[in-house]
Amino acid sequence: MKVAHRRLLTRLAGAALALIASNALTALPMALYCNLLYLQTIEVDLSIAFRTAVTPRGLIEFALGWLLLFISAFMLGARPGPGRHPRLALVVPLLCLLPVAQIGLQLFDEPPPSERGVDCTQEPARLHAGARFSVDARGAEPGYTVEVNALGMRGPERDPSRPAILLVGDSFMHGTALQQPDTIAASLERELPGYQVLNAGIEGDNLSGALERARAWLPIVQPVALVIGLYSNDGTHGSTTALCEVPACCRREVAWHLIDGIESRAALEAAPDTAWLRAMMQRSWDPLARALADRGIPTVVYVYRGPPPGLDLHWFQRDDAPVTVLQGTCSEPEHYFILGQTHPNATGTACMAGELAKALRPSLAPLAPGRLTPAPPPGGRP
Repeated sequence: MKVAHRRLLTRLAGAALALIASNALTALPMALYCNLLYLQTIEVDLSIAFRTAVTPRGLIEFALGWLLLFISAFMLGARPGPGRHPRLALVVPLLCLLPVAQIGLQLFDEPPPSERGVDCTQEPARLHAGARFSVDARGAEPGYTVEVNALGMRGPERDPSRPAILLVGDSFMHGTALQQPDTIAASLERELPGYQVLNAGIEGDNLSGALERARAWLPIVQPVALVIGLYSNDGTHGSTTALCEVPACCRREVAWHLIDGIESRAALEAAPDTAWLRAMMQRSWDPLARALADRGIPTVVYVYRGPPPGLDLHWFQRDDAPVTVLQGTCSEPEHYFILGQTHPNATGTACMAGELAKALRPSLAPLAPGRLTPAPPPGGRP
């Protein structure tokens, strides 16, 4: 009986090791496959995919996966007495099919949309309409709750009785680590009463994605003003639109592994891709600027703390479009949870909203006289 129990435990341990090995063996091929698809979509040097997917850690995990696979094969196929080794010849090929089957399931299975992810069934790309989710605290940043309206933007539903100001950008504009009343959009609404400020910022987005989405939002929202948020790491390749062109099984892999890896701020500062940035501006900014000029929509390009390396801010200036490039000054330590490492706190977003309101008032005054006096802070007079 003891021998039978020991044999059963050995089989169960072998099966567990086989599953662990399968996960380790699928990670590297999937990362390489997804990165190649994404980089091909955005027409970037495909060698980047190998540098991001084939890392020392990935190779070690891949090698350990094979080791665990053979150990599990021995545990599952071996038996006491003569003839145990021929049994391995049957078990090993069967176990080798396990990671192949797992990769196949990942490629052809359409996972349910993540509440925090981008809804790629919509144009422009946006958050999942009606979603509500909470984000746990991370380091010095507190936890927060996000509610998404029917448009797929963070914040309350669209109020058609008020003219709209559209904000696009990255996590700064989205309001990462902030409750809704502390976001830039909510703070700007208090600065410009009578207007509704729509927050179309998406975590992890970059300049290319923000410009493409702004152009798609214009006929839908019909804003009276546009604000484009720009941070020093927003010069990454690709865009939200390009991310939506890869299979659903690859979106999380690409978004977190590629964009937050090789496309990090440090990598861009070391080797800014000026040629790609110039081509991206011609492809994404020029059509948007013409649309803004046709509609007479004033635009503020708000640079939080320095533009992306290699990006010339003069590229935004055009004779036919009312564009203001505003270099933000809200960079004091009290404006951020951890200066230089994370996102602005409520004090920082209030400072940014004040700078944006000052830049927007001259353009908005002819449209809505009497609406532009800031609301007094709660509990007192200004």
